[in-house]
Amino acid sequence: MAFVGTIAWSIAEPSYEPIIAVILTGAGLVAQNFAKRKKTINPISTKNEVDVIEEKNNNFTNETENNKDPDGGVKVKIFPESTVFFHDRFCSAFPGVRGIKWFENSDEAIQRLSKLLAKPLLLIKEDGTSSFHPIWWWRFGNLHIEDFKRLDNDTVLLNRDELKIDKIAAVNEGSYYQCFVYVQTKPMEPTGLYQRTLSDIEKSVKTFGYCREEYGLFRDIYKVNREEYDDGAAMIEGQLTDFDGEAELRVRFLTPYNIIIAAVNSPVNNNKFDSELRLLMNGILQGTYNIEDLTKAIQVLPKRVQRVL
Repeated sequence: MAFVGTIAWSIAEPSYEPIIAVILTGAGLVAQNFAKRKKTINPISTKNEVDVIEEKNNNFTNETENNKDPDGGVKVKIFPESTVFFHDRFCSAFPGVRGIKWFENSDEAIQRLSKLLAKPLLLIKEDGTSSFHPIWWWRFGNLHIEDFKRLDNDTVLLNRDELKIDKIAAVNEGSYYQCFVYVQTKPMEPTGLYQRTLSDIEKSVKTFGYCREEYGLFRDIYKVNREEYDDGAAMIEGQLTDFDGEAELRVRFLTPYNIIIAAVNSPVNNNKFDSELRLLMNGILQGTYNIEDLTKAIQVLPKRVQRVL
């Protein structure tokens, strides 16, 4: 499921609109299923359960400082269990949080996200045979998190997405493997590269739950449209200029947007939950659902098989 989501997300927005439009026809059935779902809470794990998994990760914990990779990754003998990796990060970023706690000051929220998503976010086997991203973001078109940095007082860059932070919620209810972070953003100003009417934006929100635009950023200064980015050149200050690898793809959200951040082995990583997650996330933005509804839905998802590779 994760690989399928990655592919879907990497394709430009107009090309996957027909696919998502088909998926939306089943939203009513998903809503009915959500309403009927039995809300049972898994018992809190004992400390021993976490300790057993952490013992299997001992080869990882003491290696990170001396085995850094040029790409920001860390070389390890064995990959840690991602839910334990994420839970450790969660406890460092949100110490003392039990249940659901909101952080509505953007500066504090970004400080905590920076702790949660500090490097390393990429782990590489010592023999170079494989790599592993333990933390992912989830919504629709899920993807691993490979980079996170602050752009200004209230805006961050997560992979290629510009997120103007509105508020976040740290959720630590139930077992260690069920914790996650909910992130909600404010709308950003359009780049001015595209002709978008209010009707266009409303249509996008109705179809996807939000409106976004993709663009290229050349030398951290010049904005170019997606087509110019794809072609690798644009007219810059009156000169036809090749990017020569100095442009990066960016995504900007023109309406409120939200994601959750969790371990790759979180129960959220369940293709049977994809449509319901989309419904819940859109509903939170629209005021028809709330974070408690999302939390309850995640807590009844089955635990994934724990694997340490």
